[in-house]
Amino acid sequence: MAAEKTESNGNGAHAGRRWQFVRIWPGEYLSPAEEGLVLVGTLKKAQDIGKSVALLNRVQPLPALRHLKRVRHVGESLGQKRTAEIIVSRAAADHSVDQEVPTHLVLTASEESPLLELLQPALIVRRVSLTRPLTQQHVTASQRLWPTITPNPLVCLDTHGLPAAEEAVLGDFLELLTEEDGEGGRTCAGNSVIIADGRSAHCSLIRGAKSVPASPLDHPVLHALGMMAASQRQSVKKEKAALPAEEGDAGSYLCTGLTAVLAREPCIMCAMALVHGRIGRIVFRQAGAGDGGVLSVYKLQALKQLNHRFTVFHAQPRPS
Repeated sequence: MAAEKTESNGNGAHAGRRWQFVRIWPGEYLSPAEEGLVLVGTLKKAQDIGKSVALLNRVQPLPALRHLKRVRHVGESLGQKRTAEIIVSRAAADHSVDQEVPTHLVLTASEESPLLELLQPALIVRRVSLTRPLTQQHVTASQRLWPTITPNPLVCLDTHGLPAAEEAVLGDFLELLTEEDGEGGRTCAGNSVIIADGRSAHCSLIRGAKSVPASPLDHPVLHALGMMAASQRQSVKKEKAALPAEEGDAGSYLCTGLTAVLAREPCIMCAMALVHGRIGRIVFRQAGAGDGGVLSVYKLQALKQLNHRFTVFHAQPRPS
C-alpha cells in the first residue's frame, strides 16, 4: 500500500471545467410524491375556521399529513361567496375523487358532534399528496392538489451544488487520480483515495496494490483513515498533554467536514468506515461493479438508521 504527500498542480480552473459533478440523491428525493384521498368538509361560516381546526386536531389528528395546511380558501366564482374547505379525515379505500359522503356518517363519535354544526351536510373526497415534500419538485406537485407547507431547508434537484472554487480543486484531485490509475476498472482494494478539505490543494494520496490484497481489510480507504488517526493522535497529544488520559484521548471525529475523492466508488465496508469517520462528502470517478456502497448497489447516504448525513457526487467527464 503506497502513500505520498502531494498537492494539486495549480491548474484547477481548467481541471474543474473538465469534470461535471453529479449529485447522487437518495431515492426518496427522486421518487414522485405518493398521492391519496382525504375527506374534505366545507365550513358553513368562514369565521369558524379556528374553532373547527382546534376540534379536528383534537378528535381527528392527522400527523402523517402535517405537511399540508388543514384549511384552504375557495375563491368567489359564479356568484358564490368565498368559502373555506377543511381536511376532516383520510378517505376509505373504496372512495373516489369528488364523491360526496354524508358528514354524519363520518363524524359519529360524541366528541365529534360539534363539528356537525360547523360543516355542510356532505363531505367531498379530494386528492392530496401523502408524502412530506423534500424537494422543490415535491412542493410544486403537492401545491397543485392542496396548500402545502414549504419545508426548510428545501432541496432543489436542479441546483449544481458545488462552488466553482471547490470544483477546481476537486478537478485537480481527479486529474491526479486519473494519472495514477488510468481509466481501467479496479476493485476497491486497488482503489486510490484522497482525503482533503475540498478547498485546499494539499492532500494525502493513498494508492491500493494492483495485486491480490493480503487481507480483506487491506483497502486504501481504511489505510487513509488509519493514517489520519495516527496524525491526529500526534496533534492531540501535543495539545492535551496536560489533561488526564481519558480527556486527552477525546477529540473530534476523523473526517468532520472533509471530502474523500476516490478513483472508484467505495465498497460498502469502506463507505461505512467513512460514515463512522463523519466524512462530509464523497466524490468518486468510476462506479463500482457489484459492491458499491453509495450508488451501484446501496446508497448508504439514504439510510435513516445512520446518525450521520453526507453528500455524494459522481464525477463524470464533461461532453466535449
